[in-house]
Amino acid sequence: MIKDNVILVIDQNLNRRNNLSARFRMQGYAVEFVSSGLQALNYLEENVENKSKGYKLVLIMEDSEDMPGREIMLLMREIIPKKSDLPILMANKDNDPTVIIETIQEGANDYIVDLQNEGKIMNKVLKFAPLPEKK
Repeated sequence: MIKDNVILVIDQNLNRRNNLSARFRMQGYAVEFVSSGLQALNYLEENVENKSKGYKLVLIMEDSEDMPGREIMLLMREIIPKKSDLPILMANKDNDPTVIIETIQEGANDYIVDLQNEGKIMNKVLKFAPLPEKK
């Protein structure tokens, strides 16, 4: 599944999307952004059906207007069940340990609470979707 260095980011916050996009691109990732869960699911389904590219990672930044982030993750896991085939990072302000554990058990690879810490987000992305070594 993982062919390209493409990250799919689901985020409604335009400023954060722009900042993350710049950071990811500086590292060598290509980035596709969507603002809704349905749009993200459509992107994922199209890419799986067409085998045009495989997302290296999905980053869900909070809930979208059309559905909660956890629901987006669960629906993505129906399409690609294995965590190793598509790492999904959930970022949400909810720091309830029970919610975090349940989210990871349900299919997230990791959970990020500090949404403003772009360095922490970048480290998680690099951990779960490392870039190929530069020659």
